[in-house]
Amino acid sequence: MDLAKGGDLLQRINFSRNNIQLIKEEEIWMIFFHTLSGIDVLHQKKIVHRDIKPANIFLANDGKAQIGDLNVSKIAKQKFLTTFTGTPFYMSPEIYKGLPYDEKTDIWSLGCILYELATLQPPFTANNIMDLRLKQIPKQDSLASRFLKLNHSRMGVITS
Repeated sequence: MDLAKGGDLLQRINFSRNNIQLIKEEEIWMIFFHTLSGIDVLHQKKIVHRDIKPANIFLANDGKAQIGDLNVSKIAKQKFLTTFTGTPFYMSPEIYKGLPYDEKTDIWSLGCILYELATLQPPFTANNIMDLRLKQIPKQDSLASRFLKLNHSRMGVITS
């Protein structure tokens, strides 16, 4: 996929949000698995992307997804990385806490994207980065409790 004729995933989410139209489950899973495959390739090469977010996932007209924008990616020469980097809505708690992190941070980000694809809203929202940090770290069960409020047709997408 040389050109992302389908735009990026953020544009796709915004289109659905603006048109009050949920994304079809089949499309969600196609995007998720293509992105997961791309993350797997990076991780096999010991590369941590560190900024997995909808604007960095590009779509072809056939629905295939590809990860882009490797500007802050890093080869993990040692087991853990420590630089505070990424996009706040998709950053893992380890980064917010200033703890060493590894490739699992990309998986956290992809989980946030899966939630957003299913609900058209990021899992955590706030007016500033400090409030966002506070929402992510101490209340680890709050995300699960929000799943229960989703209608049952969307639950399958998130928990399958």
